[in-house]
Amino acid sequence: MNNKPEPVLPLFDQPQARKTDPKTSHSAARRVKANSVRHRILNAMEASPYTESATWQIAQRMGVSRDSVSPHMRPLKVMGYVMEMGEIENPATGNKCISWMLTQKYQESGLSRGHTPSVANNSCPMCGKTL
Repeated sequence: MNNKPEPVLPLFDQPQARKTDPKTSHSAARRVKANSVRHRILNAMEASPYTESATWQIAQRMGVSRDSVSPHMRPLKVMGYVMEMGEIENPATGNKCISWMLTQKYQESGLSRGHTPSVANNSCPMCGKTL
């Protein structure tokens, strides 16, 4: 059993492809702006009428593929903005999927509903964008 603590990921990390991924994955990883996608994921979760969402549901709300959402869920979990709640079944595939929920940290972060400025410096706490 591995007792190593999970690494703390920076808020501004660049999406990465594994060494074993094809060249197309490496090319896509260089083009993606991680924080923009993560903002959209959090906003899609917040706009949902449900408390919990699977990646395929979040992707559906965003109008993107599940593969565009899934790689961002673990970093959002490590940042403390989402947490795993269990599993739900995808009715289209019958596969079990992790169910995610926004955390209290997210609710208190100032990220709610897009770029909500922080009171202290009038900027987004995730990407630093000044408003």
